Order: sequence, then structure tokens, then C-alpha cells
Amino acid sequence: TFKCYTVMLMLQVRILSLAFSVIKEVNNMRLSFSTIDTFNQCKRWFFLNKIQKIKGKSNTTYADRGTIVHECLEHYYANDTDMETLFSMFKDKWNAMGIHNSSLKGTMPQSWEMVITGVNFAVEFTDLEMKFAFHKPAFLGYMDVVDKKKHIVYDWKTSTYRSRRQYEKQM
Repeated sequence: TFKCYTVMLMLQVRILSLAFSVIKEVNNMRLSFSTIDTFNQCKRWFFLNKIQKIKGKSNTTYADRGTIVHECLEHYYANDTDMETLFSMFKDKWNAMGIHNSSLKGTMPQSWEMVITGVNFAVEFTDLEMKFAFHKPAFLGYMDVVDKKKHIVYDWKTSTYRSRRQYEKQM
């Protein structure tokens, strides 16, 4: 009986120790939309990845496509580039990142259409990729395009969403 209580007490101490380390880690964590989204989608993955710092194998193809679209739009608005030059830049980045041989193989026309949609907004901006942060809780985010004169924020979207609600959460 004494041995059983000792084992149970040791187990409780271990659980409390783990709980306090998780609380400390969460309190020191910088939040972002993707961190919160990871938590909402799978709490176990959040714990393993963000708390225990266990990195899993990840596929960055969709993020790479988003990067290409964002970079092309930033380049267009910052440099007033013509569409032919912009498409050449888009195609070079697409091939350099190997997306043509990935799970997004064959989606280059739809992805280019995302760039065209961004160009057709004909945005007048004061800032490109503006960083914002809150300190309590620590939260970091980015706005893709800001028009301070008209008080408008634009955010380029390249991902697909399971629902309108999920899309609106990012905004």
C-alpha cells in the first residue's frame, strides 16, 4: 500500500510539473493567427509542436504558393511593373520553388489568377506588409497592404477554406 501511494504521489508530482511547464510556455508564447488556428484545429498537434517543440514533417507547398503570390503583388505595387514582367517573375518563382512538381501541379493558371485579382484591385497604398503587435497577450500579425488615408486594410488570400467562418477568422 505504501509503495502504491508513493508511485501515485510521484505520478501526481510529474503531472503537476508538466502542467506548470505548459502554463509557463503558453504565458511566454507569442501568438499569431497560425498559432491560434493550429490550436483550434488540433490541440494535440499544438501541444507537441508549440509546447514540446517537436517538429513534424510538413509540406510547405501551399505556403510557398502564398509567398509567390504575395511577393508578386508586393513587387507590382512597389515598382509599377508591367504584367508581362510580373508573369515572368511569377513563373520563375513557381519553377524555382518546385511547385510544378508538387501536389499543386497543374494549378499555375489558378494561382496566376490570384495575382491578377490582386492587381485588379488597383490599390492605392501607404504601406506594404505592415507589422502589428499586441503585448498582453503577445500577438504578432501582418497586414499585406494598408491605405492610411482611406483607413483600409487589404489582406491577400491564397488558401482554400472549409467554410466562410474559417476565412473570416483570418480577417
